[in-house]
Amino acid sequence: MQENVRLQKKGEYMKKAGKLVLSVMAAALLTGCVPKTDHTDTIGEETVARAAEPDALRRLYVEFPQTANYQEALSFIQESELPYSEKKGNGSRYIKLALEKSHTAIGDSVTDTFKDYDYVQVDYMYPKQENASDDVPDNYFFAGIVYVSSEGGYQLESHLENTFVTVNGEVIDSRMSRQEQMQFLETHTGSAAERRERVSGEIERCIREKLAGFEEECELVDLWYDKEASDRILDAYMKYGKGSTTGVKRENLMVIMSDLKTGENTWSLEPHTLYTDWTWILTRQNQGAEWVVDDYGNE
Repeated sequence: MQENVRLQKKGEYMKKAGKLVLSVMAAALLTGCVPKTDHTDTIGEETVARAAEPDALRRLYVEFPQTANYQEALSFIQESELPYSEKKGNGSRYIKLALEKSHTAIGDSVTDTFKDYDYVQVDYMYPKQENASDDVPDNYFFAGIVYVSSEGGYQLESHLENTFVTVNGEVIDSRMSRQEQMQFLETHTGSAAERRERVSGEIERCIREKLAGFEEECELVDLWYDKEASDRILDAYMKYGKGSTTGVKRENLMVIMSDLKTGENTWSLEPHTLYTDWTWILTRQNQGAEWVVDDYGNE
């Protein structure tokens, strides 16, 4: 890794989008079809009683055919054998999928988004210029699909023309494909999240001071230590990087991981992009000395 070199990690570029302005529920407002609270629920008949595999739910989000009409969407969902339910509103239809049938009920509250389980919700809307009371299933059009994680406040959204990744309602991405979104989620939840350790105030100050000297507009989104990642990166650093020539002892090296978001004013980095797993290699003279940033960049 070298400073100020164009470093890119394909599939993980994301644009900064400010606050969330378009959610699955907002799609209803944009089409003029705000759902009422009086609607009917039906539970998908072709579901399995046992809990499905977690990968099946994530795979469905990635592979869902966004150009499918409502009936085609149901057929696709039924082929997955995931439990699901449907809800019909005034000019709208919703489908919710989860790993267990008991988790597929669709509530009325739009504020109670996060649960203690992962789920997917697909929204379809009736054309604004047509009479919604006709309720012709094939006339409904795809409005959006959302994957809500039970961990970390993460929500993935995809619409025909845009996508979002949000953390507790704040947009951190508006550029990734659904496949890339899922890869991001998998590296920030589950066992990957369990390996993360908080860094000390001393280490964070050291990194923030280095970042403040960047000529390009950047901000830290997250900062953590991962021993597994650190060991892997240091192996390469000691064998092929600066560590192979400076004689530094491994005990005086440390790797800190971060998510780094760029702004508008950049020249070697992509503007409005979230670089995930951005690494900071720290070194010190001895055990009592202060840490300093020696190198940084994408893994």
